[in-house]
Amino acid sequence: MFFLSCAFSACQDNLIELGQDCVNAYGKMRHSVYLRDILPGLANSIVPRPEGRLEDTFPYSYTGQAPHPKEMPLTVDYMYSQLAHFIQEDDIVTANTGAYISLSRVRMKRGNTTAGPTNWASLGSVFPISIGMAFAAPERRVICVDGDGSFQMTGMELSTLVRYKVDFLLIILNNEGYTAERVIHPDREDSYNDIQVWNYHLLPQALGGADSSNGLDVHSEVQFTKALESYE
Repeated sequence: MFFLSCAFSACQDNLIELGQDCVNAYGKMRHSVYLRDILPGLANSIVPRPEGRLEDTFPYSYTGQAPHPKEMPLTVDYMYSQLAHFIQEDDIVTANTGAYISLSRVRMKRGNTTAGPTNWASLGSVFPISIGMAFAAPERRVICVDGDGSFQMTGMELSTLVRYKVDFLLIILNNEGYTAERVIHPDREDSYNDIQVWNYHLLPQALGGADSSNGLDVHSEVQFTKALESYE
């Protein structure tokens, strides 16, 4: 395995970690070894893929059939499976910390651009980042998947989208708090992981938008599928 600027621990016996001017190879540190010298050699050692179609190993892919919606509670697996089919070529697709992990398991299409915080850093940053990308590329569709905890940190930037009438699809995963933190400590019930639940779908009108600017409150597979169809 090769890691660039990794911030997590791993077994030293099978790890090669590349730094800007050093290499940790199987637990032994070597200094004055530079990326500019190593990367060309690594690039030349890559074996080209064989011709022909490779097996699609992405958990959420557009190459198979889209799942048929049922009157069942919406799950992460269903949502990302549908998004894999919904995303079009050249779309910009972004996600917050936890959602970006799932987004990395979605098979993207030609010309897609993705962005999101890595690991657990920069919570709350993806929404304003996505708005900036929307202004930088107004001809492209932007799909942003944000968590409710993340959105509440920077959500007032929604006013910018309302003011300039930006075409923007925002999906907020409302689980009433910081689910990633709950998963990290499943044996604890820490109240600071709970947040006030907003009526997220009504915020556009509250920020001065027209009645028609409000979103949809979705709870089931059928509702989510219809919501995507209405946006298209």
